[in-house]
Amino acid sequence: MIESVTIVGMGALGILYGNALTKQLGAGHVRFLADGQRLERLRQAEVWCNGEKCDFQVTDQLDGPAQLLLFAVKGPALEQAMELAAPWVGEDTILLSVLNGVTSEETLSQTFGPEKVIYSVAQGMDAVRQGTRLHYTHEGILFVGLPEEDYFDRGEKLEAVYQLFHAAGIDVRKEADILHRMWCKFMLNVG
Repeated sequence: MIESVTIVGMGALGILYGNALTKQLGAGHVRFLADGQRLERLRQAEVWCNGEKCDFQVTDQLDGPAQLLLFAVKGPALEQAMELAAPWVGEDTILLSVLNGVTSEETLSQTFGPEKVIYSVAQGMDAVRQGTRLHYTHEGILFVGLPEEDYFDRGEKLEAVYQLFHAAGIDVRKEADILHRMWCKFMLNVG
């Protein structure tokens, strides 16, 4: 059971999922990880989601390894996000990327180990972000899954991620062919 979440990236999906997870787990159990000027800027920012002020905790330190590390940055920022998060990746940390594209899971796997990575793709949301204000009428669907030929025992981690997002009221679905789903989203975005 996942009791705490660390999010790297406060874009549309970071705010959307951060808000839902904070309501589910409590503000002390969801943290946004940042450093330098970004840390100070995010600490001072008022973040809003659908007209409600968010109670986000922003830090550059954790008490120990993260349970779930959610990467919600743009593709070009993934390397820097991984460097920031690396000290907080422990043996049992679960990594989840909601980046567009089809390569972030492989990048995370190469850096931290494939046994930690759950594959995902978010589709169908109509989120509009202006600064630190997010508005949406459709949150979309978060598809989670594992590659068909999975050589690592990640079933319990997949179930834990599914249960967490489901309990937070996110429309989350286990996808049997997650790689196909990811490529479908990629083709949609490219088209």
